[in-house]
Amino acid sequence: MTAFKVILRIAIGAFGVLAIPSLGFAQTPSDIFGRAEYDIRSGDVNSDGYIDILANARMKFAMIGLDDLTIPIRVPSTVATFAIISDSTGNYSLTTDVSAALLANPAWRLGTHDLRFGDILGNGAGGAIIEARNAGDPSFSVSATPAGVPQLLQRLDASSIGSDLAAAGTTSFLSDRNADGRADLTIERNGFITSVLYADSNGVFTANREGTVRAVWLGFKGFLDSGNTSSALGYIAADRVPMLCREPLRERLDDVVIT
Repeated sequence: MTAFKVILRIAIGAFGVLAIPSLGFAQTPSDIFGRAEYDIRSGDVNSDGYIDILANARMKFAMIGLDDLTIPIRVPSTVATFAIISDSTGNYSLTTDVSAALLANPAWRLGTHDLRFGDILGNGAGGAIIEARNAGDPSFSVSATPAGVPQLLQRLDASSIGSDLAAAGTTSFLSDRNADGRADLTIERNGFITSVLYADSNGVFTANREGTVRAVWLGFKGFLDSGNTSSALGYIAADRVPMLCREPLRERLDDVVIT
């Protein structure tokens, strides 16, 4: 065995991995949230009564073959670990200055939030919704600057968007509904679209009557175009559709044969 291999074995045995940041792995801000992998944790780390969020970028490795050796090389993450921390009044701010003490805080818990990706600002750097799994817990939308710096866009809850994304039977997803390059927020409840909120130029979603009417039409049309008339009819029910929508939707069903 050559001296070089012996040195490599000693280094790997001592540290587990060989980290060589100067190998030149390219980092690009393009769609950083879509390509980065995170462990999302939550907990009240500053004991102010509000849930905080930790988005911990997972380590990534490339395997390098060298004769009979396979060496794991740590690859720099495409995006920084960040935390969303509340103050005593419930206002939130995002920081990438995450200390070792904050990372190790015992209040953090896994399995409380999911990530849904979408380019909310339409700037090519990507974005995501950090969606709570438990009703009443806060959800958030985040994006990044063109340079790849994470930024908080909005706290998402019933007061800001008219819906609790973690409520029973509720699902959401991001897609560009109005072809403006920004990902919009679609909310479904028990399989029916209840709201479609367009992202504005600041990436903010706002609850309004227009979003509800838009949701009814898109949901109705989607089911009808797919041939699912029974689900389309569900949008005509009095408890689902605003009064101003019902008759126009019924007119679309005039020529539909329901079997």
